Amino acid sequence: MCSDGKSKADIKADIKPNFFVREAMQSEIPAMVELAAQFFQESNFSRSGLTVDLAAYRKTIENYWRYPSVMSIVALCKDSGHLLGYVHIYCQRDYTVELVGEMYQFYVRPDVRGTLVPRELVRAASGASAISPRGAAMQ
Repeated sequence: MCSDGKSKADIKADIKPNFFVREAMQSEIPAMVELAAQFFQESNFSRSGLTVDLAAYRKTIENYWRYPSVMSIVALCKDSGHLLGYVHIYCQRDYTVELVGEMYQFYVRPDVRGTLVPRELVRAASGASAISPRGAAMQ
């Protein structure tokens, strides 16, 4: 399912998911930056003439590890370990008593769209407080 070159139909035909979702590790920042570059090319940002600054994006992601209110969650291929997608979550109480979480960024590779990868990333983002001690600290 995760190897490059499979068609979308082949990927959808896989019955047993070949990926897992967990909180991101700092060592995965370069791969997240690579996917962010793909996002930028697909987005209206590039078509509207804006210039991507991947060094600034990398610095932003690196800063996330200093803030317990931000968490990055990744989907990785079991076979290759390649990054399939990510979501950054920002939790805050800016204007409510209750904790409010926002999906700050969400991106999956085009070859795994239409599979369970996006759904499981969103599910993990929805239950982020149960993923790790960092997430639990957000409540």
